[in-house]
Amino acid sequence: MKLPFVMVAANAFPLQEHIMKPYPGNHESRSEKRIFNYRLNRARIIVENAFGIISSVSKVLRKTMLHQPEQARKNKISRDMFSPRGSFDRDNNGIVTQGTRRIEDLTEPLTSYLPLRNVPRRSAIDNEQVRTKFAEYFATIR
Repeated sequence: MKLPFVMVAANAFPLQEHIMKPYPGNHESRSEKRIFNYRLNRARIIVENAFGIISSVSKVLRKTMLHQPEQARKNKISRDMFSPRGSFDRDNNGIVTQGTRRIEDLTEPLTSYLPLRNVPRRSAIDNEQVRTKFAEYFATIR
């Protein structure tokens, strides 16, 4: 099943092509909509927890930043340079691999920037259909 990359959001945000929000209202137990809302909420909680971990390391993320877009971009680049890919600990089936932030070896080149693949700007599927496709997928996996 081919689905676009999306951001998870709460009800406060509008449903858009790349922003998924929960279905409104209460739904029957085990219905596709209820399963979708549950999984979306779990994903949002995981993202919030990850952001909390990152903000505990990078103290600049703990407070509101009032920057112009160019300055915000520079802040992100500098944050990524000081927290390159693999810098945080990973858990693989109970085996914890220490992240590079714990290892003081800077002889390896930074590999935090990976090439991005092109993504079409306009999807043939409208926003509601994308959410429905995700709901169908979530209902079929166990």
